[in-house]
Amino acid sequence: MTIPEGTQVVFADTSYFYAALDRRDRDHGRAQALVRQVEEHSVGIATTWEVIVETVTLLRYRYSYLGAQTFLRRVLPTLNLVYVDDAERQKPWHYSAESVVTGKFHCAMQSRQSS
Repeated sequence: MTIPEGTQVVFADTSYFYAALDRRDRDHGRAQALVRQVEEHSVGIATTWEVIVETVTLLRYRYSYLGAQTFLRRVLPTLNLVYVDDAERQKPWHYSAESVVTGKFHCAMQSRQSS
């Protein structure tokens, strides 16, 4: 997957963060390729507190306590946190569709393909 040219921010979910950190994850290579693209093109990463909590929990129980700590210490400070209230949760597709059209916002990883 390639981040479209001109993208300023990507939205990352738990699958991206976990795959980027766990070498055993089947999508580790894809996630690392995206990490390199983000770094090379100075693309910001946006996410929500819900994703942060889910990622830390998953890292803690499936990867390691140290991995969860590393995520919190090294990755969290680099993220653009998006605060979503109840009204915004009612219309997620509105923002997604608008963002794709403008090319300013892109999802970091698509849903996992079946093995």
